[in-house]
Amino acid sequence: NAEYMGDHQPTGAFFAMLCLFVGLVLSSSQLEIQVSQTGEFHINVGGGLWFENGRIALNADGWSSTDDGTLKMIGVPSVAKGSDQLGAFNSTTIQFTTTTTPFTVIIRDYTVSGIPAIIFEQYFPNGAEKTQTSANVTAAAESVLSVFPSIAVNDDGIARGYFTYFDQMIGGVATGTRFGKLTPDTRDIPGGSKAGPLVIFDSDMSNVVVFSSWSSFMVGNLIQNPSTGHIEMGMIGSVSFIPAGFSYSTVLFAGSGVSNTVRAFGHALRHYYGKVKIPSDLTLQTLGYSTDNGAYYYYNTPNNATFESELLALANFTRTKNIPVNYILLDSWWYYKGPTGGVSQWEARPDAFPNGLQNFRRQSRWPIQGHNRYWDKSAVYAKQNGGNYNFILEGNYSIPNDPAFWEYLLEEGQSWGLIVYEQDWLHNEWELMNVTRQSATLARDWLTQMGQAAAKLNITIQYCMAYPRFALFSVELSAVNQVRASDDYLVDLVMRYPKPANLFIGVSSLFAHALGLRPSKDVFWTTPVEPGSEFGDVTAHWPDVHALVATYSTGPVAFGDAIFAINASMLSRSCMSNGTLLQPSAPFVAVDEYYRYRALGDKGPQGEVWTSFSRVGSVVWYHLLALDLSSDYVISASTLNTSEAIIKDGTPFVWYSQRSNWTFSTPQPFSTLTVAAVELPEYTLIHLAPIFHNGWVLLGEESKWVPVSNRRIRSISASSTHLNVLVGGVAGESVALSFKHTTGTTLTVKCVVPKGTFVTISSDSTCK
Repeated sequence: NAEYMGDHQPTGAFFAMLCLFVGLVLSSSQLEIQVSQTGEFHINVGGGLWFENGRIALNADGWSSTDDGTLKMIGVPSVAKGSDQLGAFNSTTIQFTTTTTPFTVIIRDYTVSGIPAIIFEQYFPNGAEKTQTSANVTAAAESVLSVFPSIAVNDDGIARGYFTYFDQMIGGVATGTRFGKLTPDTRDIPGGSKAGPLVIFDSDMSNVVVFSSWSSFMVGNLIQNPSTGHIEMGMIGSVSFIPAGFSYSTVLFAGSGVSNTVRAFGHALRHYYGKVKIPSDLTLQTLGYSTDNGAYYYYNTPNNATFESELLALANFTRTKNIPVNYILLDSWWYYKGPTGGVSQWEARPDAFPNGLQNFRRQSRWPIQGHNRYWDKSAVYAKQNGGNYNFILEGNYSIPNDPAFWEYLLEEGQSWGLIVYEQDWLHNEWELMNVTRQSATLARDWLTQMGQAAAKLNITIQYCMAYPRFALFSVELSAVNQVRASDDYLVDLVMRYPKPANLFIGVSSLFAHALGLRPSKDVFWTTPVEPGSEFGDVTAHWPDVHALVATYSTGPVAFGDAIFAINASMLSRSCMSNGTLLQPSAPFVAVDEYYRYRALGDKGPQGEVWTSFSRVGSVVWYHLLALDLSSDYVISASTLNTSEAIIKDGTPFVWYSQRSNWTFSTPQPFSTLTVAAVELPEYTLIHLAPIFHNGWVLLGEESKWVPVSNRRIRSISASSTHLNVLVGGVAGESVALSFKHTTGTTLTVKCVVPKGTFVTISSDSTCK
């Protein structure tokens, strides 16, 4: 058991963690809803009135609303007590009817069980017809067909900020996540089909709320009413028919601190749907090679060879040079496509792999992450085209609607080495057809059939080009364990935007992490200039920073260089000698003050400042990265804190910065740390290490991006005079750990991992 000078709290089982979140995030007494006998409500946050109700409305063969009395209440609200997977609640049920359609709304208040959540449910006992809000399906998809709740912002003069995850890559693209100031006059909150959770916070972020869909994620929408400014949540306006018994729910989840609240919301959602344990796979554990957009071999065989021969040569080269590649991502260049660019047959073309993927898997020794996109109308699997499976064809596109199809497709993939199925172009498959947005259930069925087949075969899934609704829905699918969190590497390779759009993942990673998904940064080059690519005369900017960010993402780390341009030394900073990734316990995410600065223009870093941590047992090391920072910024203990890793002001630490070599502070109680302005290609990477009771500090591996990773450091024990560190690795691998003592002594101890793959490295310079 490690003993040290400080107070770090380990996370435990979910409910213990949720209790920790609730205790740290926000006392449930600070979130309160008051519901009147007429169905009106007020919501207090932090003791003050933040929100009041707006209208309740439904479009079923025309609009009916409480505003004009056309949506009529039946009787009076009924109250009850109950409990579900989230906890105990008090409920208020209010029944309404249009001239033809009954409509029930329910408020569930979980603050009675100490959980700062209020769920609003819309229930359709008899279903509803003629609900589509516009003849144009795409226009209708930007609206809602039902409204509950409608939230009016209280005019109290308090400055509040907001941000909303928006657009593909769960908001991680250049036009993605939006920030702004929230007042009763605000009219620019983006909503509709691309929108996700809306986060609102006061200026000191002591009070934060998340508005989000809680169920039926694929048909939920959040919009801002352009005339009233009310935030309205309901079913997406493109749905044309609602089946009897259908329901849609949203949640208001409260907390303190942006990161803490978003994490707590995600943990609560995962617990509710039973997705607590997230499956891992080879792509999340080891170094890989990628042919995604921006990779050297993306639609590119410069030697007029086949992809098979090019990539087999690469596999042989990496083995010869001891570059530990453990899998390959095959992007969209290898399978058959129809006239629209959609998939017609998900099998290897002979011009790409003349001897087939089974042969490639056997000779390369690489398991495969297989990319797929939207389906063309010519899909050979469809019964309409002579195939065996149920597809829906519309215009130039199609979508499978058959559980047996997914079992067949993924089983075939497994025969040629598929371990991860990458469903790319997610939003396109959903948007290119009307039926996927007009049906209340089809999008859900599509994703569920895919996910259940993958789980049955022990294949995992990466979502790519996903709107936030797809990521939210993943809590219902155990097989989905990772999501792309930024635009393709190509956009940074060719410098398409003024700021990096592939590299900056600090905001989207928080959303992914909260939902139990590993964020993926995408491929990167390790060498700046690689002649012969499909992208012309380009220079890869900041390869080391891309490698660093990929490693700290906790997601895949997969490079995409030409065979002649691989920087093996750079890659070795991410992993053990066998390719096992050395990553932190949680991904880099933006500090809370970042959101305040982006939304309110006040008191925050003018650039990217992200934090992460590594936990070994109950001991925590903190990591901080600054990129593109235009002025100095002061970091405090509260900046580093998350509900997953806590540091108290005054806890003794040594901080050390990492670039070409380490520089150290003197051992001192941690209070504040000034991060100097930095401009790419430079960066600032700082670690904070705890001081053990005997005065020793474990600094870790200087040669790695993450100097202390629990994949390497298995346990630490402290005697009265020394630290003993149990280290894992590959037999024959040399591991060098650095230590520092409060007296000023700094030393590095190098040991070779024995056949048993574990060795104890001690600050007394011994290997055991």
